[in-house]
Amino acid sequence: LTDGSPCIMGRKTYDELLAIMKVRKPDEEIVELLPNRQCFVVTRNAELEIVGATKVASIREARNHLPFDYVGKIFVIGGEKLFMEALAWASVVHITTINHDYECDQFFPLNTITTKFVVDSRQELAPGVAYTKLDRVKP
Repeated sequence: LTDGSPCIMGRKTYDELLAIMKVRKPDEEIVELLPNRQCFVVTRNAELEIVGATKVASIREARNHLPFDYVGKIFVIGGEKLFMEALAWASVVHITTINHDYECDQFFPLNTITTKFVVDSRQELAPGVAYTKLDRVKP
């Protein structure tokens, strides 16, 4: 779904993805955080060293790194604050739900999208795993 598209994420999502990459490929230098995707990490920490992605201060700054005439999809893949910001301009929301309890303190703001988006399609990917595509309600 995100292959070939820019992906914007927060620092915690970046840290988690980087840790996964280091486990999967412990002897390889990480050049791309997610292969075939231009990745951006939104952080307020100017001193933070980022590997395999471009450090930016905002979603807008990430967008400014793309060609002026870019009209393709842009994916915001985490975290909660970036999701909330992106929902203001997103035309489509892609959600994968996993029917399992996890210890966490951050959640996708499902209650925020119920009045602004409608279900376009839903697909069961595996037992307990579903993909839902939502489209913004036309004014």
